[in-house]
Amino acid sequence: MNLMRGGKLLAALAAACLAAACTSTQTSVTSPSSDKCQIGVSNAPSSFGAGGGSGTVTIAAARDCTWSIDTNASWIAINGNAQGQGGASIAYTVAPNPVPSARSGVIAVGSESVQLSQAAAPCRFTLSRSRDAIGSGGGKLSVELSTLSGCNWTATSANNWIVVSSGQSGNSSGTVGLTVAVNNAGSRVGQVNVAGQNYTVAQDGAPAPPPPTPAPTPTPAPAPTPNPTPTPTPAPGPTPTPAPGPTPTPAPGPTPTPAPAPAPAPSPQPSGPRADFSGSATGVSGRCPNLTFTVSGRTVVTDKSTKFKHLSCDDVAKGGQPVSGSGPTDSSGVIHADVVEKVKGDD
Repeated sequence: MNLMRGGKLLAALAAACLAAACTSTQTSVTSPSSDKCQIGVSNAPSSFGAGGGSGTVTIAAARDCTWSIDTNASWIAINGNAQGQGGASIAYTVAPNPVPSARSGVIAVGSESVQLSQAAAPCRFTLSRSRDAIGSGGGKLSVELSTLSGCNWTATSANNWIVVSSGQSGNSSGTVGLTVAVNNAGSRVGQVNVAGQNYTVAQDGAPAPPPPTPAPTPTPAPAPTPNPTPTPTPAPGPTPTPAPGPTPTPAPGPTPTPAPAPAPAPSPQPSGPRADFSGSATGVSGRCPNLTFTVSGRTVVTDKSTKFKHLSCDDVAKGGQPVSGSGPTDSSGVIHADVVEKVKGDD
């Protein structure tokens, strides 16, 4: 009876052991769920100057949380690994800004991101040279300007005898062309302002006229030789006293011819295209009919062939008259007016 009870007890224990899973134990590890993988991102600094620089993104995450880092801007470079796990500090570099406008970019870590901003590059302007010299005959000059694309500038002349003929403005590097008028007076210096930079033009004065040729010294004519007095043959008797011969009068010498006056220096001939002008006549010089004056930055000259309509040459010589007209230009851009008339409506 006792043996039977013992066997039943063993069988019951065995069944209980099986029911309690008395077998070998297995353990598995799973990564934290996405709800538990919270990632925090901070950045220092968040703004940069035009010269660029470097910064650090700090990632706060659980040890088992993985992440990846990326940027949407080509001028932001991530240094080191772009993927990792747990907390980390990732360095990055910001390139210099080559344009005169601010820009911004984003660094993203998973669903989190930080924004960076960078200041615009300053507009700097450089001239290829600051000074030029030109002869009294005038002509063309040019100067190069270097700057960043997007930087606006203008070129203006401070003198009416220097005209900005091309490149009056721009928004990047360019060339400024100038036309310098003929100088009929002494040497002079002018200024052109290009993007705030001073460009100096020095022009020679007009050459002095050659001295007059001295008149030749006349050679006096030789005095005529008097005829010899004949010796009389003595007659018998008293010897007569010969009468004195006439005193010869010297012939007058030739009258010296005065030297011719020096010829005036030739003026440039108007062989260029015709040009119109309209505006107030300023800077008037000369005497009628030969006047020189400036209208809207253009040099105008008149002579005896110029026709004056609705006003006289003397009216123009007073200066400040509103005039218009046209004429051919010479090689220096000076207008040789064949007609000058008073602007209608200005009585």
